[in-house]
Amino acid sequence: MTGLWAPLLGVPPLVAATLGIVGLMWGLVSHTSLVSSMGVFDLVLVTPTNHRVHHASNPGYLDCNFGGGLIVWDRLFGTYVPETETPTFGLTHDSPSRGPLAISVGGHPDLWRDLMAAAPSDRLAVALGRP
Repeated sequence: MTGLWAPLLGVPPLVAATLGIVGLMWGLVSHTSLVSSMGVFDLVLVTPTNHRVHHASNPGYLDCNFGGGLIVWDRLFGTYVPETETPTFGLTHDSPSRGPLAISVGGHPDLWRDLMAAAPSDRLAVALGRP
């Protein structure tokens, strides 16, 4: 989305388009299981090994590796976890529905129910805490 605004902010259109293409290509690379490690880049960038942890449903991998481009943020905020076991992808529990609306809404109704059931002093912790 920022690529649409870049030319309006003075970024030459060819540079904006090139960076957009590079970004899309990196997104494809980060979602592959064909690359195991990228060495020193794993320390700084969201590489395939770091991104697999982000998508995994293994208990030790939940709520980890959020960084969109730099894994440095996860290291700073304590949410970084290295890939030490083969990730299992998917949900941690079965979805009650296969309908597109229910899938799009996801767990938000459950979160709302939990918020309303919590004491007012605990609602911030429910909203921002771990599942």
